[in-house]
Amino acid sequence: MKYKVYIIYRREDAIFMDAVYNILSDYIDEDKIFVDTKSIYITNEPIDKIKKEALYSSENIVICINKFSFSRETDDWFYKEIDTALKIQGEGNVNLIPVINIRPDFSQTRYKMLSCYQGVDYSKMGGKQFRERLLEMVGINKNAAPTIIKNISIPENLVMRRDMLDKLDSEFKCHNCVVVSGIGGSGKTSLAYLYAKEQKFHNVAWVTVNGTIEDTFVDKIAEMLYYGEELENFMQNQNKRVKLAIVKNKLSDIKGKNLLVFDINTNNEEIKEEIETQIYKYLPSDNWKTLILTRTVARNQHWFASITMDRMTEDDAKELFTKNWTRTKIDFSQNQLAEITKELYYHPLLIEQTAIVFSKGHEKTADEIITKIKENSKISNPRIKKILSSLVIQDKAAHSLYDYLNLTRPNLNDDEIKFLACFITWPEEPIDYEVIETLLPDNEDILNSLVEKGILYHYNNDQYSIHSLMADVLREHINIKDFDYTEYFDNIQYFLADDEKNVTLHKYSKYIASSFINYGLCNSITLFRDFLYALCNVNDVILYNLSEPEFSNIVKKLEENSEPYQTAGLYHAVARVEEFKSNLSDAKSNYEKALEIMESVEENEVTMQSKGTYLYNLANLEEYLGYTDSAKKHYEETLAIIRILPKMPQYLYSLATTLHSLADLEQNLGDTDSAKNHYKETLKIIKILPKTPQYLYSLATTLHSLADLEQNLGDTYSAKNHYEETLKIIKILPETPQYLYSLATILNNLADLEENIGDTESAKKHFEESLETYRKLPETPQYFINFAATLGAYAMLEESLGDTDSAKKHFEEAVEISRQLNNERYINFFEERLSKL
Repeated sequence: MKYKVYIIYRREDAIFMDAVYNILSDYIDEDKIFVDTKSIYITNEPIDKIKKEALYSSENIVICINKFSFSRETDDWFYKEIDTALKIQGEGNVNLIPVINIRPDFSQTRYKMLSCYQGVDYSKMGGKQFRERLLEMVGINKNAAPTIIKNISIPENLVMRRDMLDKLDSEFKCHNCVVVSGIGGSGKTSLAYLYAKEQKFHNVAWVTVNGTIEDTFVDKIAEMLYYGEELENFMQNQNKRVKLAIVKNKLSDIKGKNLLVFDINTNNEEIKEEIETQIYKYLPSDNWKTLILTRTVARNQHWFASITMDRMTEDDAKELFTKNWTRTKIDFSQNQLAEITKELYYHPLLIEQTAIVFSKGHEKTADEIITKIKENSKISNPRIKKILSSLVIQDKAAHSLYDYLNLTRPNLNDDEIKFLACFITWPEEPIDYEVIETLLPDNEDILNSLVEKGILYHYNNDQYSIHSLMADVLREHINIKDFDYTEYFDNIQYFLADDEKNVTLHKYSKYIASSFINYGLCNSITLFRDFLYALCNVNDVILYNLSEPEFSNIVKKLEENSEPYQTAGLYHAVARVEEFKSNLSDAKSNYEKALEIMESVEENEVTMQSKGTYLYNLANLEEYLGYTDSAKKHYEETLAIIRILPKMPQYLYSLATTLHSLADLEQNLGDTDSAKNHYKETLKIIKILPKTPQYLYSLATTLHSLADLEQNLGDTYSAKNHYEETLKIIKILPETPQYLYSLATILNNLADLEENIGDTESAKKHFEESLETYRKLPETPQYFINFAATLGAYAMLEESLGDTDSAKKHFEEAVEISRQLNNERYINFFEERLSKL
C-alpha cells in the first residue's frame, strides 16, 4: 500500500503528533497516513517489516520533534525510523519534513543534518499559519475542487435508512434547506447519497467543506461552473460580495430539479455560527434544495429545518454488517448478528469497518470474532479507533479506558463504566442527548445514575457534560505527575489561545484547565491568578463550568499563606471571572475586597499601578450597574493615582483611557462641560504617544466622541472638523473589520451632520463612501443592520433631492437586507417610504 504521509514521533509527543495528524486528515484519507498506532492492522507480519514497507512507499515523511526527542542514548524505533527515512531521502525518493514543537539543539544530537531540512516550526507560528505551512510542505492543495455528480451510483454496501429518508423528505416539503446533524460515522453522507438517488435530481453539487462555508461556496462552486480563462478571470475578482452574487445567480440559472450538498468535516463554534446566522447567503433559487451535513447541532427556524441522525435499528444494523462481510466460510446467525451490532452501538461506520476488518482476519468461527470484538481487538483499525479510542492515548502499553475507570471509579457499575469509556472518547463536549443516543443505546437510566453520582451534570435541557473525569484520564495517560507547573501553565495558555479548534489538545484544554482548578494542582497563588486571567482573555468555556464550591475552596486555600499584594491580585482575578460569567454582584464584591486588601500594601510604582487597575475595573462595572456616583468617584481616584506615576507610554495610555471613560460617563449624566474638557485632555495625551495602530485608533475614537458631543451641543463647525480629523486617522489604519466598521460609522455621522447644515453634495458623497465601506465588511447581523440603516438614510436624502429612481433602488435593497435579518420594524418603515415614491 502507498502512503501520502508517514509520521515519525516519540510516544511522549503523541499529543503533538495528534495536532499534526488531525490537520492532515482533514485533507488526506486516513488510510493514506501511516501512524503506527493507527495504521497497523490485525496481521501476522512483523512490525519492523510493516514499518519499513510503509516508509519506502510514502511520498512524505514527517518527523515530529520536541526539545528532548533526541535525549535517549539507546537506539529505539524513533531513531531507527529516522535512519531509514534519511537513507530513503538520500536516494531521492521521498520528501523529508521536520515538524518542530520546541526546537532542540541539533548540533548536540546524532542528527545535525535535520536542522538543514526545510520544515515547519509549530512554536513560532499561529495555528492557521502552521496549518497552511504544513499543508504546503506536504504538497496538499487545500482548495481542491469539489465535483458535480450527475448520475450517482449507490455502493452496494449501503442500507436504505427508510426512517431517516422519510424524515428528510418530510422536512424538504416545507423547507428548501435542511441541516442534518450527527456524530462522525452516523451515516449522514450515506443518507445524502440515498436521498439524491431516490429523488432523481438532475444535478447534484456536492461540496466537502474543510474551512469556512463562505470560502467553499464562493471559490469552489465557481470551479464547477467555470473553465479555463473564464475561471481565472472570476478568481481574480477581489470583491467577495460580487463573487458570491455571481455564483449564487449562476447556480440559480441551472434549470431542473437540483440538490446542493455541503458535507462539513469540521466541528467548531465558527461553523455552527456560520450555519445558524449566515446560511441564507448561500441558498440558490427554489429549483435547488440545500442539504447540510454537520457534526454540530444547528438550529434556525427561519432559514432551515434541523434533524438529527437516529441510531440504526437492529434490523438495519444487521443488514449493514452482512453487506460489508466478504468472507464466505463463516456465517452468522441472527442472534450472533444481534450481539455484534449491539456491541457496536448500532453505529454505521463502526459496523461497516468492523465487518471489513474481520473479513480480512484469520479467525475461524463466528464466536471467535464476537469474542475479539468484545475485547476491543477491533480498534486496531484506524477509522474504528478514531471513533472509539481516546484521541490522546496512542501507547498500546497504556491501560484501556475501561480498565482505568474500573480501577479509579469503584463506585460505578459495569454498564456505567462501559458507557463512560465510550462517552469520554468522543472529542466534543458537551454532547446532545440525541447524539449520545445515536452512539449508545438504552442509556437514559445510566445517564440519570451518573448525574446522581456527580460524574455528569446537565449542561442544559438536552446536553450533558463531564465534571473532571476527562482531566483524570488525561493526566493519567500523558504522564502529568511531577511536572513543572509554570511550563504546564505556559502550554495550557498557548493551547487556549490557539485558534485551530480542531487540534486535538485544544479540544481537551478545558478539561486540563478544569483539573488545574478543581484539584489545586498549582500551589502558586500568582500562577493561579495568571491562569484565571488567561481564561478570561480567551473567553474559554471552562469559566462557565467551574464548580463553585471547589473554586471557592482553592481561593481560600491559596489566600491562607500569601502576602496581601498577592491576595489582592487573586481577588481581582476572581472578580474578572465573576464579571465574565455575568455574576456582577459577586464581581463587585471581589473588586471591593481586592481594593480593601490593597490598603495594607506598601505603596510603590507596581502596587499603585495595580490599585489603579482595580479601581478602573470597579468603576466600569459600577457604571454598567447604574451606580454612577460611585463610578465617577472611582474614575477620579484612578486618575489621581495614574497622574503621579512616571510619564511612560503604558501609564499615559491608562490615563487617557480613564479620562475617556470618565468623559463618556459625564456626557451621559449631562455634565457636558466637564465631559468636553476631559475629551480634550485625552486628545492631548494620546497625541504625544507613539503612532501605533492601537494608539491611533484610540485617538480616532476620542475625536469621534468629542464630535458627537459637539454636534449634540449645536457646535456643528467644530464637530465637522473633528469628524474630518477622525476620518484622516482611520483611513491610514489597516482594513480590519473593526477599523472599517468605525470608518463607515464616522462617514455616516458626518453625512448626517452635512445634511442637517444643508451641504447635501458632501452628505451624498459621504453616504456613498459609507456604503462602499459597509460592502467590504463580513455580512454579520451587526454590520448588516447598520448597512440597512445607512441605505435608508441615503435613500431619504436622494428622495429629498428628487432622485426618486436611485432612492427607490436603495430602499428596495434596505428592505431585502431587513427581510434577511427578520427586522420587522425596518421592513415596515422602508416599505412605507417605498410606497410613497
